[in-house]
Amino acid sequence: MNLLIISSRFPYPLEKGDKLRLYYQIRELAKWHKITLVSVSDELATDKDKDQLKPYVDSQYHFDITSGVRLFNRLTALVTGLPIQVSQLYDPSIMRAIDKIAKRHHIEHVYCQLPRAAEYARRLDLPKTIDYMDAFGESMEKRASINSGFKKKLFTTEAIRMRKYETKIFIDFDHHTLISEQDKSYMAISNPDLIHVVPNGIDTDFFSFGINDNASSDLAFIGNMGYPPNEAAAVYISDLILPLVAENTLTISGARPTAIVQQLANDNVTVVGWLDDIRDAYRSSRVFVAPIFSGTGQQNKILEAMAIGLPCITTSQVNNAIGATDGSEVLIANNPKEFALAIKKLLNDDQLYADIQRNARNFVVHKYSWKEHVAKLSQIIQGKL
Repeated sequence: MNLLIISSRFPYPLEKGDKLRLYYQIRELAKWHKITLVSVSDELATDKDKDQLKPYVDSQYHFDITSGVRLFNRLTALVTGLPIQVSQLYDPSIMRAIDKIAKRHHIEHVYCQLPRAAEYARRLDLPKTIDYMDAFGESMEKRASINSGFKKKLFTTEAIRMRKYETKIFIDFDHHTLISEQDKSYMAISNPDLIHVVPNGIDTDFFSFGINDNASSDLAFIGNMGYPPNEAAAVYISDLILPLVAENTLTISGARPTAIVQQLANDNVTVVGWLDDIRDAYRSSRVFVAPIFSGTGQQNKILEAMAIGLPCITTSQVNNAIGATDGSEVLIANNPKEFALAIKKLLNDDQLYADIQRNARNFVVHKYSWKEHVAKLSQIIQGKL
């Protein structure tokens, strides 16, 4: 099938969850379909980034949204009522170009990643599938809950608009996917049974089992550190958990650390930015700690750590989307005292530590296969599910 994929970011480098999801989906979908990739983004895609997709796509087009267009579209959203994150990426001239691309490549089906790109996909008179990935309306509402003042009002408004938009565009697409059952439950859709759950996978060859015997820090937190829920988690560990385990050290790793994150650095906290090989960050610590309360979707960082054999402590909300067994494959904690107790248990019980390492790796290998999940996605796109 000639498949057109429209995304709101270029799927490389893999420093954000939506990029990682789409990159691996493209790698697998290319086994069955001839792919034309269109990305519309306010982030530049380098030639080096584009080279990473060449083995898997027949053609690729990247459209940059300039800061001027983005600002104009944000102001336009005040009138149209569209979510800002949707409005700021739409440009009629790009829409005309995409229409020509679809005709040129004899496209038979459109796969749209994220509602942010839906204004382009929904205007094409072709069969189409949308990957909501996360429940973004719910995500905006959770962000509103951890902010105050202007930001709280902004996220509250965006949450209301995004929920309405997620519902509005539902009828424009033939098929619909989400990353987890938990996110499916958040969607304000009249018939949620029409939404297929397609989880992420893990490249367990790349994230091979094994961590360093001489770890440089006791605790690790890794992720896109420009993402507000990750920033909040880093602050939570530093300010609320570390004082309860004062003898332990923490390394915070990931792209785009904000000024708030960078200011957490001290004798016990090391803050590093993007690493060329993220496995080095996982393998240099003894326990992965993820006190995330405001995010949605599926936390790839947890699955990656589990695949490597780095024991994880995370919240019930995060684990609801993953489905690991508390006390066997992960440890669950929902307040600072519970996190501190779990940290001490892992670092002082060699048998528990080794058991969770082994069980976590086996869990990911058997439940989170890109090959199996994308094979399901391919059947959805073809109307077989």
